[in-house]
Amino acid sequence: MNAVMDRSNKDWVIKLTKYKRNWIKMAKSLGAGDMAEDVVQEAYIRIMKWGTEDKLFLEGKPNFSYMYLTIRSISSKLTSIKSKVHKVALNNVKLEEYELSDEEKAFNRILEKVDEISETWGWYDKEMFQLYKNTKFSLRGLAKETGISWVSIAHTIKHCKEKIKIALAEDYKNYRNGDFHLIE
Repeated sequence: MNAVMDRSNKDWVIKLTKYKRNWIKMAKSLGAGDMAEDVVQEAYIRIMKWGTEDKLFLEGKPNFSYMYLTIRSISSKLTSIKSKVHKVALNNVKLEEYELSDEEKAFNRILEKVDEISETWGWYDKEMFQLYKNTKFSLRGLAKETGISWVSIAHTIKHCKEKIKIALAEDYKNYRNGDFHLIE
């Protein structure tokens, strides 16, 4: 019965917050670092859920060992999560100059040509192709977003692809054969 009364009246948690600096020092000593205040806040939440006044106070003073165990539990969980994520500071990484291979240059040139070709089309074909190429919508998703029949969009995209295939047939053949220097 006493524990139920403790859970409804959380005044004893406010008494614990008076020792916040001690709890933060404790969390830092356990490896929480910059996250020490967050660890202490999480400890308060756990204490409010599962703690009772008789566990947290001995003769009117805070039970440091109970708080230590609670904070240690949270800190070790945090440390475990941190150890799984490897962070690298970008200012410590030396970026070397990376030069594109001939194949990558040729591929990029083909992509540029696709954009150049699509710029010469009428507005409808150009817009439908750009939506299809630059969004993650399916044909039906595009139809739903634009209010245009998906069949009409499918025909437009099919014709646009055909135009590109015809215009870039020679460049694509050179790319497949490894004649990257022939792609202008």
